[in-house]
Amino acid sequence: MTRRSAANTQKATGLDGALEPLRTLHFGTIILTAIGAALIAYGLYSFVRARHGRL
Repeated sequence: MTRRSAANTQKATGLDGALEPLRTLHFGTIILTAIGAALIAYGLYSFVRARHGRL
């Protein structure tokens, strides 16, 4: 017997819907800005490491 997913696709909101509750917090905008800056920094770090890394 197989079980189907219990997820309701009618209520699916995507990334925007997932981050909206965080944005509405008191420091939500600051938190999202910090997360964005950290992702950019990690991307730059990964690029530099790939470019100058030794095999």
